[in-house]
Amino acid sequence: MNRLIRPAAYGAGLTVLWLGLAWLNDGITYHLAPLLVSLVVPVGVSFDRDAGRSHVLIGSAVGVGLVLAATGVLGALDRLGGPTIRPFDSVPIETILLAVGGAVVGFVLAGINLARR
Repeated sequence: MNRLIRPAAYGAGLTVLWLGLAWLNDGITYHLAPLLVSLVVPVGVSFDRDAGRSHVLIGSAVGVGLVLAATGVLGALDRLGGPTIRPFDSVPIETILLAVGGAVVGFVLAGINLARR
């Protein structure tokens, strides 16, 4: 589990930054934030020498979990307003789908990093 702590901390730091920006700038949608948060954790896990695919998968889940928690906080604070990227009609749906996409891309990039060893 130690190999997950540092990447999860990086993801948590990005999440706090996202929450702070969303709190200060109501009406702005940070489209790349969920993508980056869910991507940075599995890629960070892959840099550990002893990490395997199962650790990267757990890192992907942690990244998506951080995004879901942030989305819940922003929704509760009514800070999920703003424009969406087409074809999405809802900011929460867009956020969740971008988080899943980021986790998938992060998993693939981490797999490439693991295979290079």
